[in-house]
Amino acid sequence: MVTRDALVSSIFGIGDPEKLKRLIFSSKNESTLTKTKKTNEHTLGKAWLLIENNSKLLKTKSFSNFFAYSFGLTPSSGYSSFPGHAFLVIQYLDKQAEFGIHYRIFQSYLGEFCLRDCLKKNNNGLNHSKFMVFLKGLQDCILSDTWTNALETFYIKYFNVKKGFAIGNTNPCKGGDFGIEWGITSMDDILIQNEKFESFKQSPDFPKIEAWH
Repeated sequence: MVTRDALVSSIFGIGDPEKLKRLIFSSKNESTLTKTKKTNEHTLGKAWLLIENNSKLLKTKSFSNFFAYSFGLTPSSGYSSFPGHAFLVIQYLDKQAEFGIHYRIFQSYLGEFCLRDCLKKNNNGLNHSKFMVFLKGLQDCILSDTWTNALETFYIKYFNVKKGFAIGNTNPCKGGDFGIEWGITSMDDILIQNEKFESFKQSPDFPKIEAWH
């Protein structure tokens, strides 16, 4: 989740928790608890409604602010074929496009592709209705007990990987933690964070980075 965390820092800075709101819960694989699943469905429903309401808020604003959301799925404790994954999503008003609200997804995937590879594909833009479909697929990926053909299709399409997991087996994406962070920001805020980073690079405290091959 390093890519996601770096992108969040580049937008909101470091060490200012007031800028971001958070929602985190655990999604267990143990079959106990229909009640837990319903609670998580309700929690996710509230998060999706928040995103819907934010899209309406953007349409009422005349300035260029936008919302940024970070979605993170951590693997369950112990061995898991799922390494965890994270997205950063930008929600913004495009006045030239149909319906106005658009989304861009930024991500990398361990051992598969980096952020630069993701951007080269240029297929990370979604309109509002397609993003709602994405959220429904993400919810199924988090909460479903079994890995299905529908989950495999979602996983390959939106995680940009070549293959997922065995159909009919236990869903490996379920069992860890799922978290969302979000906040509203602007290009001015990003330029400020960039200036801070460039200044930090010139300081003796800037860490030396070694490339591993």
